Amino acid sequence: IHQETDHVMNLEVMRSGRTWLVEVKATRDQQGVRMTTRQAKEAVKEKSRFLLCVVTVTAEEPGPEDVRESMRFVENIGDAVAPLCSDLDKLEGLRDEITASELSGVQLEVTSGNARIRVASSVWGAEGFRLEDLADRLTAL
Repeated sequence: IHQETDHVMNLEVMRSGRTWLVEVKATRDQQGVRMTTRQAKEAVKEKSRFLLCVVTVTAEEPGPEDVRESMRFVENIGDAVAPLCSDLDKLEGLRDEITASELSGVQLEVTSGNARIRVASSVWGAEGFRLEDLADRLTAL
């Protein structure tokens, strides 16, 4: 059964009145596949009825039999990703707190795992002082 909700295609498998949600991922290498945070949270929420299906594609133009042979299903992926989802929730909460600091002219930026603190021009433009005032300011400190 294919269901499209909120621009996400869901695959649902039913047998003997029981249903499973199946997330299908394809890869051309053995390095791994990626789940979106939304998919991971759904796996945690649906735990026992969520399956991850990984299809490793090795042929240039795989046929149905190639796909069928390479399909691997993972049960309980929700249990495996639950700690990461918990960390993600903490990170999202922290991001909201950090974003609030942008109002003060400083902001934490995380790009590709590297963290930097951005200081907006409004900080040095409004609060900064000129070189000729440096000696007086240092004396006042």
